[in-house]
Amino acid sequence: MAHIFVVDDDEQLLRMVGLMLERGGHTATLVSNPIEALDMIQEDVPDLAILDVMMPGMNGLELCEALRSNPATLHLPIIILTARGPIEDREEALEIGADSYLNKPVTSLELLSNVDELLESAVSTDTEDADSNNDNTPPPETIEVNAPVSPERCQAIAVYGFSGGAGRTTLAVNLAMHLNKQFPGKVCLVDLTTSGGQAAMQLRLQPNETWFNLIGLGDFSGLQIGKQVVEHSSGLRILPAPAMPTAPENLSISAAKKIYSTLSANNRFVIFDLAPVFTPVVKFVLNKVDWALHVVRPEVMAVQTAIRVEKRMNTKGPMPTKKFFVMNQSSPDAKLEQSTVERGLGAKIDFTIGYDKLQAKAVLQGVPLASGSGTSPIPTGVSQIAEKVTQSLAVPTP
Repeated sequence: MAHIFVVDDDEQLLRMVGLMLERGGHTATLVSNPIEALDMIQEDVPDLAILDVMMPGMNGLELCEALRSNPATLHLPIIILTARGPIEDREEALEIGADSYLNKPVTSLELLSNVDELLESAVSTDTEDADSNNDNTPPPETIEVNAPVSPERCQAIAVYGFSGGAGRTTLAVNLAMHLNKQFPGKVCLVDLTTSGGQAAMQLRLQPNETWFNLIGLGDFSGLQIGKQVVEHSSGLRILPAPAMPTAPENLSISAAKKIYSTLSANNRFVIFDLAPVFTPVVKFVLNKVDWALHVVRPEVMAVQTAIRVEKRMNTKGPMPTKKFFVMNQSSPDAKLEQSTVERGLGAKIDFTIGYDKLQAKAVLQGVPLASGSGTSPIPTGVSQIAEKVTQSLAVPTP
């Protein structure tokens, strides 16, 4: 049984949602004033909060943002429940920090299913963190950012970003392609997204199988993983994500560990394109990789999202060994100045990629810009990132 706050200025709907929750075995605190609710939630943090959007004084998105700015409620599971239905509202809610978004009218089954799923996810994350804190194994050796590494050891790189349209997948694909030109046939791109694989699409590949085909195989072997890996005409290898969206929990932490160890043992570089959500798999990969690239779009909402992500990582992890910020202008719209983005993040931008008008054509043709010798913003940017990675190797690159 969980303690759940419900905030809605519609008294009738408030009571209805409360009744649904109580019938589902939960305790509901019903509040019609969002400003009062903010104080009450911060004083006595519940297990979950359900917020309406259209409320006087402070709307649900503002309330959600206020809760996310407080360390005490930074990780509180939040569901946005509203009569507004456009996809832009959903994206805005998720960018601000909501965990789920439901449209009114909502059925009891739909509501309780979302509630139970979020509660279960919160418990499993806390358990995982506790297990990690109680681990008796010695901490990993700290590696200096500029220290040389063994030329034989695989270098794992994670590309992540939690706001839509940041160009995360484009960066991952082009970085993999650039490294493959230096290390032919020794680079693997791993698309671990669950919202519909885009990496294979950018390479004009139509794989018959993806990592989803590994689900249900139990303790599958490296040979089985190899069957899911497809090869591009350039020699670049890719483990694709399913083309259709799938639930994040379909990719288990045990499966991710097997994928990571197998591909790291058989490649010189492995680039992970990560889902924009803090799943156990995303946390595992970010804790394991040698390099993590946080892709930030220079726009207000995207930067705010990046700030919340960094606050979360600084308090609860994951903590990548080497982390760099990549400011990627993925659209031609007006952008924030780099200095503004850096002030917001409280960190310097390590790499900047300007808007590349050639990218749209490259996607249509299935030929990543980094596969050629062009000098437009994307190939130039990934070249700088690749140089940073390879210059730390103990021997000259091929």
